[in-house]
Amino acid sequence: MNQPASKKGWTLWKAPRSGGAAPTLLLSVQAGRFRSFALDANDIYFIDYYTGLNKISKNGGAVTNIAYADEPGNFLVADDERLYWLKDEVLTATCKDGSSSQALTAETYLTEDLAVDDSGIYWTQFYQVWKIAK
Repeated sequence: MNQPASKKGWTLWKAPRSGGAAPTLLLSVQAGRFRSFALDANDIYFIDYYTGLNKISKNGGAVTNIAYADEPGNFLVADDERLYWLKDEVLTATCKDGSSSQALTAETYLTEDLAVDDSGIYWTQFYQVWKIAK
């Protein structure tokens, strides 16, 4: 992910793990501003400042907006079923198809990181680590 020389928008590149081949442009967002992204076997999920939570196939193609947010936050993590992100300063779980968004906390301020494992969702706030069981 980088910003073009024009300083407008962002681009996301794909390169083979083994190297050798030149990277290919996967996505270019002219007016957007990437915040974070997460992967699963088939898709790349990303937060864009202007449109919220989105996804694109790892093979390229059209971007699908999953959920809009006025303030989409800077962190996104994924497990097998859901995406966890800050939607308008609230820790939110959203199914990967965009259905069943669920607020997990009241407002969170100054969140500095977000993680997920089999038992819970973790975030840092005000120099403390917080956890919610899944």
